[in-house]
Amino acid sequence: MISDLSDYAVSGHNGRPARAIGGGKTPERSGWELLAWAILEQAVDDLATYCRFGIVTTEGKCLPWPHQVKMITKVSRYGKLGTYPHKIPRVIAGCDGPHEHRSLVAWFKSDAAQEFCDLIGCRLPAAEIFTSTIKNHGGLK
Repeated sequence: MISDLSDYAVSGHNGRPARAIGGGKTPERSGWELLAWAILEQAVDDLATYCRFGIVTTEGKCLPWPHQVKMITKVSRYGKLGTYPHKIPRVIAGCDGPHEHRSLVAWFKSDAAQEFCDLIGCRLPAAEIFTSTIKNHGGLK
């Protein structure tokens, strides 16, 4: 009987194919589970970026979103030409909303984050993920 190619692993020892072990393998993750893990990873990456920019402190406090002041020239309704300062929010991690970091910190501190972590099988509690991220990535003290 010719052995089936499906029970050979892709790689093995010294470039020779090795037999796959069939008993203790975990099943493949579904697309929904992979998407949920990607969402959690993106939330942690965004939180780390906000900490590095200094708008989330090591205590978990949210500071105001940084703005860039640009001088614009416009004509008033009376026909007078004037130059005025215009505040433009900076783009951090692809976000320019002034409350993005506040909503992310509120989500990490809520019960919904813990429920999300429990549903995808994350062993760490959401509060511990939050505190370790803000401690490791700095911020203003």
